[in-house]
Amino acid sequence: MDNLQYKESQQKTIRMEKDLIDKIEELRQGTERDFSKQVKYMLRKYIEITEKIKD
Repeated sequence: MDNLQYKESQQKTIRMEKDLIDKIEELRQGTERDFSKQVKYMLRKYIEITEKIKD
């Protein structure tokens, strides 16, 4: 669930190659996430994994 109504947020725009966009779209298929939510999900998971590696 997206908690933007509860947290301060900022909007950022990034340019991505079409193949990366297509892969993200493919990964979000079968979920209730839209493209932006999928990117946020992936970034949070990446951060979680890299923080575990540091410990």
